[in-house]
Amino acid sequence: LKACYDAMSGPEWKSSTGAKVGETWLDPNIKCCDKEWISCKRGLIDEIKFKFIPKLKGTIPPQLALLTALEEIDVRNCDITGTLPDTLFSSDSVFEEIDISENDITGTLPPNLFVSGTLKKFEAKRAGISGTLPPTIGMARNLKELDIRDSD
Repeated sequence: LKACYDAMSGPEWKSSTGAKVGETWLDPNIKCCDKEWISCKRGLIDEIKFKFIPKLKGTIPPQLALLTALEEIDVRNCDITGTLPDTLFSSDSVFEEIDISENDITGTLPPNLFVSGTLKKFEAKRAGISGTLPPTIGMARNLKELDIRDSD
């Protein structure tokens, strides 16, 4: 979580009243599953509610791949830049939903994005990605929703 905090401008996260938020992410005495915007199943992080973190911006760190139970990434309209780390996706990934819409992500979709077969929903409208869909999309046997309109 510290890698996310650092890569996604954690020190700038502030509530609508200007109060600092998210500092629990740096406190080693607080269990990960008890931290703000974290959801867990069986003691493992399965979702980080990025879209609810005020003033979030930056890049998606490759260290998210260490969260092996992570099922959802939703950074819609979060001022995310950079590329989607290829190391984030593998045949062992359990992602079911990914939404990177309305950001300024550069580059193409990682070839490993679809190889796990668990992805059900992928949204990247107005995300800034370029190129074509990787051939591995054929491995996305559970994919029900794909929205990449208005991307480069």
